[in-house]
Amino acid sequence: MIFGSALAEVFDGMTITGNGENYTIQNNYGKQEDLDRFIAISDKKRAKKFPLIFWVTSKVTDRGNCLRCSSNLVIMVNTQTEMLSKARKIATFDTFITPIYDKIIPLIHKSKLKVIGDRRTAITYEDVANYGLGSGSLGSKRSDKSIITDFIDARVINLTLEYYK
Repeated sequence: MIFGSALAEVFDGMTITGNGENYTIQNNYGKQEDLDRFIAISDKKRAKKFPLIFWVTSKVTDRGNCLRCSSNLVIMVNTQTEMLSKARKIATFDTFITPIYDKIIPLIHKSKLKVIGDRRTAITYEDVANYGLGSGSLGSKRSDKSIITDFIDARVINLTLEYYK
């Protein structure tokens, strides 16, 4: 939780302009069930849930003077399922995801967290398109076990962070 809390401190109050409008960037952290709960509560309150930065909590290693954690930070935005890749790149990745990524990486480097690894390999990411967000899973297919509540485009950022005590 200490990493999610530290990142939330960094991201609280962030905004982005896209399509001529200002958007407050939501942020939260936890496991899949926490993401599901965040989505459900936002829906119930009719609150804005996207764009969203979500830190996936993971095992923490106590190294004495610091804590270390390798996990994913996910930038998510709503998407329209019928868009093709070229339109999707412009509508979601160029307009929202990449600008958010470009904002948060320097902020993480300036925070009390340290990104571990050399400059070329410290941070990697994968762009995922048209994923169905539903109760209990993040996936691109509908299943009998879950109800898809939102379709998103996302950037899943892999990084290892250290927090000095």
